[in-house]
Amino acid sequence: MIERIGILGGGQLAQMLAQAAISLGLGTAIFERQPDSPASRLTQHNVVGAWDDPAALDAFAALAPIVTLENEFVDAAVLDQLVARGLTVRPGAATLALVQDKLVQKQRMATCG
Repeated sequence: MIERIGILGGGQLAQMLAQAAISLGLGTAIFERQPDSPASRLTQHNVVGAWDDPAALDAFAALAPIVTLENEFVDAAVLDQLVARGLTVRPGAATLALVQDKLVQKQRMATCG
């Protein structure tokens, strides 16, 4: 059973994600670039650092087996690095890359009908 999910980002959207997780009986781990983020107040499991810092990624990876993200402003390479560490990441890097480029996103949506 999964006890904790990781969230990349610690702003207001991450705070709402964390609140929803808590209401489902899940703990959260927050990985944020800045200290004292809104979401960090909801958990004792916080990593503060650059998302491309290998030591910070290792610390975060040790906290939760599943990771999601607060918004689309995460480098897709970071998601790949978390997957390489054995974590399940949703949405994945390919989906993130799709929504980061609004033209590609629009073209993809057009092919879906």
